[in-house]
Amino acid sequence: MRTGGTEMSTRVKSLEERVDEMDLSVVGLTSAMSDWKSEYASFKAKIDTTLAFMRWIGIFTAGVLVTAIVASFNVSHSAGRLEARVEQLQETVVKQECHLDEQNKLLREVSAQLAELRAKGAAVELA
Repeated sequence: MRTGGTEMSTRVKSLEERVDEMDLSVVGLTSAMSDWKSEYASFKAKIDTTLAFMRWIGIFTAGVLVTAIVASFNVSHSAGRLEARVEQLQETVVKQECHLDEQNKLLREVSAQLAELRAKGAAVELA
């Protein structure tokens, strides 16, 4: 019976050694997992920082783009209004030129009549 007890204690010792080895393996795995967690956390922090910066650049670029589009519409609208105003002023200038031509024509007629009256007046004084 002693051989059975010795054999049993040998098996128990063998199992205890295996359990100790497994404990060491688990401790090693736990340490490795802890290292991976810290590496992942630092990697995630870098990625989050990069993404936040890229998001900021995207928002800034979108703002600049929207501002540029609005400004271009504003410029084109102002140019259209300016063009309409210039056309209106051109029409006004053409009308003013027509009125000026009419006044010049009347002035020439009045001058001709005045000259004619002066000539008659001078002829009457002589007679």
